[in-house]
Amino acid sequence: MNLIEDIEKFFSLDEHFDDFTKIRYIYLYICKVFSYDTRFYNHNPAVKAEIYNTPVNVTNVKNFEAVCSTISNALVEILNHFGYETEVVKEESDTFSHVYTIVKFIHNGMEYKLRLDPTLKHDVTRVKLDSPTLGFTDEDEHNDFIDAVIYSDKVIKNYLDKIDHDEHYTTIKIKELNTIIEESARNRNITDRELFYEKLEYIMCLINIRKDLKYYSDIDYYYSYLLRNLQINNNANHSFVRPAIFYNLDNSKDIICLSMVAYANSNFEILLLNKDNDSFKIKRITKEEAMNLLENYVNYDCSYLFEQFIQKMPNTNNKTL
Repeated sequence: MNLIEDIEKFFSLDEHFDDFTKIRYIYLYICKVFSYDTRFYNHNPAVKAEIYNTPVNVTNVKNFEAVCSTISNALVEILNHFGYETEVVKEESDTFSHVYTIVKFIHNGMEYKLRLDPTLKHDVTRVKLDSPTLGFTDEDEHNDFIDAVIYSDKVIKNYLDKIDHDEHYTTIKIKELNTIIEESARNRNITDRELFYEKLEYIMCLINIRKDLKYYSDIDYYYSYLLRNLQINNNANHSFVRPAIFYNLDNSKDIICLSMVAYANSNFEILLLNKDNDSFKIKRITKEEAMNLLENYVNYDCSYLFEQFIQKMPNTNNKTL
C-alpha cells in the first residue's frame, strides 16, 4: 500500500485544503491505517528490538502493526514529502525510548508547532472508534487551536462520509447504549445479576459483529472500552477485569486475550478473545479450557493472578447463567 499516493488522492479532492487541515488529515490517516504492535509488550528483548527498529516503507507498506518509533518516522517521511518541517523527538530511556513527531508550519499568520503522538494515548485506535484524539497537541497552546481542530475535522469528515463511510458503534453511541440497557432493565424489573449477564451478552455481540478491527491492539482497546462504559463490573476489588494479552511460549505471533469478569462475589466468568480468520471472536470458556490455555500461553505480568483465580473456580464443563 502506497500511503503517499493515498494521501495525495485525498488532497486532490479540494485544492483549498489549508495546511492545518492537511496535517490533521495525515495524522488521522496514519491512526486509521496503523495499529500498535502488541508483540512489543513481550518481555523478549530481541522481539522488542526487531519491532522497534524495523522501518516502515511508506510507499509500499505490508505490515500495518508498528510502534511509536516506526510510526513517527513514517509521519516524518510523509510530512516532509508534502513540504512540512519536522523533527523526531526521543524521550530519555535506558531501553526503548518513546518517540514522537514535531511538525512546524504557519497557520493564520502564526507559527505553529504541533506534537503528533499517535501511540502514547491510543490514538491509533481512538480514531478508528471515532473518539477525540489525545495525541495531536499544540506545543505553544494557541487560542485558536481547538477551533482549528474542529474546523479541520468537519471538513475532513464531510469528504470521508462521501467516499468510505462505515456505520459502527462510536464511543458516544456505546455510552448511549448503556443508558438504554439500564432503562430497559428497570422497566422489566430484572435483578442486577441478570443485568450483568445481559450486558455481558451485549459486549460479546458487539465484539463478534465488528469486522473492521483487525489487530489485537485495536480490539483490546475496544473490548476494554466496552467493559468500562457498559459498566460490566462495579466491584472495585476486581482490578484484573481489563483484558490481558497472552503469548504462545514458542511463537510470539500466536496471541490470545483472556479476561475475567464477575458479578459481585459470584463465580468468575473467563472470556477468550482470539482471531478467527480475519476477525475477532469472543466467548465464555470453562475452567478446564482456561487452565489448558495457560499451559501454552503466558503473560508475565498477570499469569500467576489468572491461575490463582481460575483454580478457585468450580470444576465444570458446562457454562450456565
